[in-house]
Amino acid sequence: MSVPRLRRFLPWIISVLLAVSVFGAFRIPGPLSSLGGWSTDHMSHWGSAVAAHYVGLDVYLKTGSQICRTQSPSPPGLFDHDSCRLVGHDKVPLLFVNWQQYPRVYPPGALLYAVPEAMLRLKSGLDFGALNRISVLKYLIFAHLALFVFALCFFEFTPKSQWNGLQIFLYSVLFLFTGYQLIFWSISGIYDAISILFVLISIRLGHSGRSSKAMAALGAAFFFHFRAIWFLPLFVNYAQALIKDIRNGTIRRSDLSWALAGVLLFIATGTLLLTLSPALRGFPVSNPVHLSRWVVAPSTAMIVFATTVFAAVGLALYCRRWEFGAILAWQAIFFLITPETRPWHALFVLPVFAIALMQSRYRTAMVVVAVGYAAVMFPVVF
Repeated sequence: MSVPRLRRFLPWIISVLLAVSVFGAFRIPGPLSSLGGWSTDHMSHWGSAVAAHYVGLDVYLKTGSQICRTQSPSPPGLFDHDSCRLVGHDKVPLLFVNWQQYPRVYPPGALLYAVPEAMLRLKSGLDFGALNRISVLKYLIFAHLALFVFALCFFEFTPKSQWNGLQIFLYSVLFLFTGYQLIFWSISGIYDAISILFVLISIRLGHSGRSSKAMAALGAAFFFHFRAIWFLPLFVNYAQALIKDIRNGTIRRSDLSWALAGVLLFIATGTLLLTLSPALRGFPVSNPVHLSRWVVAPSTAMIVFATTVFAAVGLALYCRRWEFGAILAWQAIFFLITPETRPWHALFVLPVFAIALMQSRYRTAMVVVAVGYAAVMFPVVF
């Protein structure tokens, strides 16, 4: 099948994948309704959204244990230590919120994203299983939208004249790997796909010269998930392009509005991130390359990590791909200062593939660098 024909079939391919994923999600038993029955994140997000309706900013200013009291026993299949009866609000239905020893360490977008389930919890008689299934299905929809945008990058960032067997093979592997990661973790109750979707939209907009809208999209990604700050160098690049347009007199008022929206989202979300940074630093250190571990004794993971970062950034700079090298180096800094890492945190490495594709020169080389970088970071850091 030719590449142009494959692009025409892309919406159908994504639709079939979504249908299969939804069918699988409906067959997951238990009240958590997530793959493996271990993740409580999806239930905690809408539980926190309900709590925010009653206690406001206290979800960020107080620990979960200060605004909740646990209930035992909990409904079958749910965890007693996550149960939450809002203090002073006895008529509010039972909620479940994890990590109650900390304030809610997610940006406002996570609460906004969970509003539909929160409203259903307050206004309907749906049980936990039904509400959690709605969350998982919503996550799956955005995961497939992200995969669709990711696939479009293959076609839009690579001129037709440059398609060859090696690139088709690499892109097919990236598509399958990215699709598996997004779908697997979404059906497991992880909401990150919506933020990744906005990161990918930002990359596409920036590549097409629409810097102001790219800033807004990246600001939205950060508003939904703090981890989108890994792509701050992109925001700086978009801002530079916008300033250049202003100097050339080619800017429109609507462009300034989009850019201002992105800046405000970054400032507001960044302020909250700084406020919550003491709580985030208080998480148990599970990251094998965390800075605190380097002062003890270098491990194999640390040596592999350092070698990979220097090699990937060095190759990017050698090829004069400054922006790509800056993003890899910036991410490496966050890998070093993040106490806790989980396998699904690596989802935010996936847009690096799209950034490699947008390079105008040495595109295939940068894709190979991105693949090697991810191949090490996924098992070593996460």
